[in-house]
Amino acid sequence: MPGGLVDVGESWAEAAERELREETQIEGRATTLMGVFDSRIWKTKKNVQLYHAVFLIHSDEPTPVITSEANEVGFFSANQLPPLSPGHHLRVPVVFQLYRGEKTIPFFDQSAELPKAPKT
Repeated sequence: MPGGLVDVGESWAEAAERELREETQIEGRATTLMGVFDSRIWKTKKNVQLYHAVFLIHSDEPTPVITSEANEVGFFSANQLPPLSPGHHLRVPVVFQLYRGEKTIPFFDQSAELPKAPKT
């Protein structure tokens, strides 16, 4: 999942679209806020608290391209994910559940319970 920080004057949706474009060269439009994830709960390795907003983005030409911000690109099923960075290894499986309708959209952290790492 491409990601990054929101620039001053930019909405969350605009930032998601820009990060997708910068990291994969895919042009798309954010259509649905899937969820907001608190970095403290989802084990992101940063010294600051961040909120990760995850959007469903529609694109007419969703073919990713390797860029200076992405060494590799691709699409993966939930059971064939490559190794993921800290935090992503917990959030990405939840995003698949959101996409499949198994969790209520938009997702947000309702308690400080730490998620359990998915079984491999």
